[in-house]
Amino acid sequence: MGAARTVEGNTPQFVYGWAQQNAIKAGQDSMFGRGPREAWEQTKQQMEVVGRWLTAHGYQTEGVTK
Repeated sequence: MGAARTVEGNTPQFVYGWAQQNAIKAGQDSMFGRGPREAWEQTKQQMEVVGRWLTAHGYQTEGVTK
């Protein structure tokens, strides 16, 4: 693995896709016993916050994955 990637300087849609991917991974980890459910809940909340911000500023969130 390389250095941690920051979300600074990326498009809002990229940030939403990043949050969505984090939520999916944490959900899978929780489902298969590799991580705590709390981590999944937290990443889902982060994705929802980013999604609400995007919607409020006129960005599309449906169908955005990356």
